[in-house]
Amino acid sequence: MVLWLLAACLSESVPPAAPSCGACHGSEANPAPPSALGGITDPTYIGVGAHQAHVVPGDTSKGMGCGECHPFPETLDAEGHIDTPWPAEVAWGTVAKTDGRAEPWDREAGTCTVWCHGTDAPAWVQGTAGCGTCHGLPPEAPHPQLDDCGLCHPAISQETHIDGTVQLLGSTPTTPTGTDTGPPTGPTAATGDTDDTGTVIPQGCGDCHGSASNPAPPPDTSGNVDPTVPTVGAHQVHTEGTDLADAIPCTTCHVVPATVDAPGHLDAAPAEVVFSGLAVAGGANPVYDGLSCTNTYCHTGPGGQIPSPEWTDADMPRSCRNCHDSPPPDPHPASSSCEGCHSSVAGPNFTIVDPTKHIDGTLDF
Repeated sequence: MVLWLLAACLSESVPPAAPSCGACHGSEANPAPPSALGGITDPTYIGVGAHQAHVVPGDTSKGMGCGECHPFPETLDAEGHIDTPWPAEVAWGTVAKTDGRAEPWDREAGTCTVWCHGTDAPAWVQGTAGCGTCHGLPPEAPHPQLDDCGLCHPAISQETHIDGTVQLLGSTPTTPTGTDTGPPTGPTAATGDTDDTGTVIPQGCGDCHGSASNPAPPPDTSGNVDPTVPTVGAHQVHTEGTDLADAIPCTTCHVVPATVDAPGHLDAAPAEVVFSGLAVAGGANPVYDGLSCTNTYCHTGPGGQIPSPEWTDADMPRSCRNCHDSPPPDPHPASSSCEGCHSSVAGPNFTIVDPTKHIDGTLDF
């Protein structure tokens, strides 16, 4: 009798252990089907399908948790777990819903339309998951049409591939820290204040065009290095400077995005030309027609012989007379000794002694 009472007390104070997830579906090592409830192991059965392809790590991704596709019960008797009929409810998790790309699970069609699969909607019972299944190689425009993914993206990692974030070499879409491209140049058109906008470029720009030290082409986003190609053109002459003028920041001719996914950035080439800073100094109203720049402060002076230089003319001689005559026409004095009045900038024989003060938006005496 004593032993029976002791056993009865113990049975009341120590509840039986709840079965593990693998006790009803999957296995003790892996609770995802197969087997499904009822012992079904056929992968063409929707309750089995591609479960294992998702929860077991592969060459290009880590295994996903059950909560990415299902409400995950904290206990066996949690509401909605064993008190509702088959099949299990599908409720997308964080990664699946990235960028709002998740659509309701289509059980009748047996397909998933979620961020993880890009533009593809693979069949749950017979889908594939190789590179090119979820996105093109390369993805369609406006993605840069390059075959070498490694120019912009790090090597595929199980931990970071298909994790809800596009990985870039040197930066992420939310890392605007950058590199100084040079001293401020040019007054703004409205106030005449020094324009330093664009002297700092977001980190990682050189991963897709240009280089780490200079993000301006070449190469462009398609790998072109020929300056007769408009997307290459005379970028380096402008961003590196010459013996006649200092370098100018990228924002003089373009809107520089703060992040890689900023609106208007990753669209079709060529990049939009939006003039500011030095280009519009002195009330200039420049226009780029796809071949030449016209009416920029930088190139349009009194008596200039080439006021609208061709962007892709790599062999164009660069001299003072391109932009203004030497000396400029009346009412400028007819003296050819520029250094007589502009000694801080000009030297003998039409030379420039300080390129940082030439074509900078300020007339120096």
